Amino acid sequence: MTNIAFEEIYYYGLISKIFGNSTYVSSVTSEGGGYFQSARRASSRFTDLFRQLDITKFSKAELSSLYNVVEHNGVVEKISYTPYMDYLPVSNLKVNLIVISFIPVALSIIFSLSVLIGYLIRMLLYRLKKRGNPSTYFDKYYLAIHFAGVLLLINLFIIHTRLPSYPAHSSLRINFMFNLLYVVLAVAYLGLLMFKLRKSSYSKKQKVMFIMSGISAFILAAFIVGWNLYV
Repeated sequence: MTNIAFEEIYYYGLISKIFGNSTYVSSVTSEGGGYFQSARRASSRFTDLFRQLDITKFSKAELSSLYNVVEHNGVVEKISYTPYMDYLPVSNLKVNLIVISFIPVALSIIFSLSVLIGYLIRMLLYRLKKRGNPSTYFDKYYLAIHFAGVLLLINLFIIHTRLPSYPAHSSLRINFMFNLLYVVLAVAYLGLLMFKLRKSSYSKKQKVMFIMSGISAFILAAFIVGWNLYV
């Protein structure tokens, strides 16, 4: 009934008036703190990834100072961080799995950036030495997939920054279409890569770089599909 701006002037002290001061605690009996996530969240489709990032760690001392803590047999089952929102516990295993899932993605993005920067430096050196442009070979496809990977990162950042304003799903459709397009490009690149490596002769260094780019594209595509970032 008070779900409006500056609603705190209405609900401040309301809980204690209804339930009494027994809802407040000054200490917790659990061994320590832990990770908690808002129960007020979307947990399906593309929003799941960004809501998983909204995990807060509370120490035992911080838990003791919160609005309300529900415990059972020394285990914190729920905390009320504000009068209108509950936070539920998240296991350390789940937090670690989320972190681990981001490591290969981060490495793939770093690899794409390093490839593009390295190519620009190489092209600049060729121009300064008046030797024309670097040899292309498979480079145009190789560079294109890395450029698309960097654009993917920018696109995900745009989606993330728009979420706090609760945009209409239709307004993000173009962003999802780009994510899906990247998956298609990654699959096409992997197919082309296997064909080129079988039919053409490249140096060992070139093959390693091309294969690494294929792995990088596969990781990013799997990340999009796994977190439903295309719907």
